[in-house]
Amino acid sequence: MKLRSVYKYQMSEYVSAGIGYLAVVLSLIIFFSGLVIFGQIGDKGSFNGLEFGTVIFGFVMGCSCFLEGFLLMVQNGTSRKTIFFGRIITTIITSIMLALLNMLLILVCQIIVHFNDTIKLEINILQIMYPKMLGEMAALPLFFTNILYWSLALMLATLCGFAISSLLYHLSRAAKIILGVGLSVFVVILLPIIDVVLTKGGLYKRIADIFMTIMGGKSQNPFTAVLTFVVGIVILGAVNYVLITRAQVQK
Repeated sequence: MKLRSVYKYQMSEYVSAGIGYLAVVLSLIIFFSGLVIFGQIGDKGSFNGLEFGTVIFGFVMGCSCFLEGFLLMVQNGTSRKTIFFGRIITTIITSIMLALLNMLLILVCQIIVHFNDTIKLEINILQIMYPKMLGEMAALPLFFTNILYWSLALMLATLCGFAISSLLYHLSRAAKIILGVGLSVFVVILLPIIDVVLTKGGLYKRIADIFMTIMGGKSQNPFTAVLTFVVGIVILGAVNYVLITRAQVQK
């Protein structure tokens, strides 16, 4: 299979899943809007944070698209480098498409709000996250800032999911169990103990402080987060390249 064929196959996976995701989200928006409009629930409904749902969708797609596609393409004589570059191209294009989908969903919400002013719409979540820089930004620059921000966030989420599924493919069943149990114990048990006993509550505060810094929360600059996304994409891209090129067909 050539790169173009690999891209078409991988894109078909995303398109079918994306249509399903769009249908579900639109159905939920229309359903709950109808409940508010016809007085079945309280009249203080609101729309916000739709973009985060799309990022989660990108992560799930990354987690679920490795195994079947990899085995099929290897069996058809596709090189692992071609599989990798096909995945990168697909991730870039679908991330931009999903970022545009976010804007479409917001537009639908605006139309619904126009016909019923009892529903509140937080038009742009980035303006809430970065009010000092984006609060009064003109519509066109804000639109492109949204596309850039959420496209990169989606690329990072998708590559993260893809790296996880690729890593799990390399591991034996025993190693997967050990990894799952080990991470669960570390996050749920060890980290709280370290935070309370050793750092006196300072660990989680430090983690939150670092997160706010790299995401531009402290500086109120979304382009700090953009830079963080780019660095993460480069790192995860390299990790995925190593995992894919060294993957062997397992019986």
